[in-house]
Amino acid sequence: MAEHAPELGLDPDRLVVAGSSAGGGTAAALALMARDRGGPALAGQLLNCPMLDARNDTPSAHQMAGVDTWDRAANEVGWSALLDADRADVSPYASAIWRAGGRAELHAWPGGFHGFDTAVPRSPPAREARLHWLRRLLGA
Repeated sequence: MAEHAPELGLDPDRLVVAGSSAGGGTAAALALMARDRGGPALAGQLLNCPMLDARNDTPSAHQMAGVDTWDRAANEVGWSALLDADRADVSPYASAIWRAGGRAELHAWPGGFHGFDTAVPRSPPAREARLHWLRRLLGA
């Protein structure tokens, strides 16, 4: 994309990757790989409800056990689809941002459930999750 951005009328210095849920984890991995492999510098990552921590043993994972549409058990199924059951050798591309030295903002909305921005995309929290942040990031 960066290579062809000028011919498409896009600014290669304002590229953002985005993804939701497992796609959020994939977008984060893409950003890390671009950095590590000398690819284009990205302006940012818009990761909605991203799957970023394969351990599934954080306080929030336990807090959300049995609650709502995406709980600890669903998270376990998702990670098991990607990784070996014992998770002895988890790639840093599968599970990292702050540890890898990246800057990140965390926005949480009371009552927001996994994928709320997709289920109710025109709701004020969903619009805030995307548009306000992108405008601030890109200076638009």
